[in-house]
Amino acid sequence: MNGRMPIVLTAIAAAIMAVAILVIQPYSVRSPWTAYSGVARRYLRTALERDSLGLVHQSAGAGSVTWALAVARRHSDSLAVWSRSAEAWGGIRHADTAEVFVATPQSTCSLVFRFVGPARHALVEKASGTCFPP
Repeated sequence: MNGRMPIVLTAIAAAIMAVAILVIQPYSVRSPWTAYSGVARRYLRTALERDSLGLVHQSAGAGSVTWALAVARRHSDSLAVWSRSAEAWGGIRHADTAEVFVATPQSTCSLVFRFVGPARHALVEKASGTCFPP
């Protein structure tokens, strides 16, 4: 045996460990709020298209439909940015209802959505935000 074998085996073992850590990511924590990001973006995209029937299907009440259509009329440029890059970052859950805070990297304000139902299939009960005043 030559003296290089232990070094080579150590390098191979280190490479395998590094790959395993990257693949498994033992310390990564996924936010429970990310599931609401897609629902919020879909709702905002539907508002941007001014699809009232689509909004009715995604909403739990007439108030959220009215809010979305009003925002689409007054702030369509801003709404376009929100519909592409909105990310849920926090919230509060009460049984089947969740108040979720949504932001974009381009904006300094947040929208607040009240969702009803399971996260991936939630309906928007209420939407509001300082970016889009009533």
